[in-house]
Amino acid sequence: MTKNFTRTGGMCPRCEEAGARSPTSTRLGCTTTASRINEGALTIPGYKPGGWNFRLYCASGFFDPDKPIRKYTKTELHDFLHHEPTRMKIAGVNMTYEGLIPRVQKSMLSKDKEAMQPHIRAFVEDAVTFTACPECGGTRLSEAARSSRIKGINIAEACAMQISVLGRVGRRPRRAVGGTAARRAQADP
Repeated sequence: MTKNFTRTGGMCPRCEEAGARSPTSTRLGCTTTASRINEGALTIPGYKPGGWNFRLYCASGFFDPDKPIRKYTKTELHDFLHHEPTRMKIAGVNMTYEGLIPRVQKSMLSKDKEAMQPHIRAFVEDAVTFTACPECGGTRLSEAARSSRIKGINIAEACAMQISVLGRVGRRPRRAVGGTAARRAQADP
């Protein structure tokens, strides 16, 4: 049912059901004290020197890990930050290389912050500012879903209400369409 709801446009297409957007900043996970990847410029958990993610970026061949990041060409910077997923062999292992920003967004930023390990949550809270999606206002719903109303309330507004308030709204008499005819039909058995 949820899959069908998503396919029919129930969820916001801009934020992809996350409800929040995060900035794609070039400072994401890069320290200012080390300017080269080989000097430890990546401060993202799991991207420290010696790890698989570190080796993947260093051995990709898209840029020089000994070159200061601020001196990368536009192409090198794009490949480092935004490159589309590409299969390659690193140290004899088939891996998928992808720009740093989409990789971190998929592996960390798309996850529920409360379910993250403490060190990853600390990194995310320090490195990223989350704002409500400008299209859905953080509701995660498409325009069609937000414009559907029952008794003047859409599903996002209903979910934000206290249950006692929502219960009172649900008990409000609905304005009858063709009220007189409907009352007559109920009175005449």
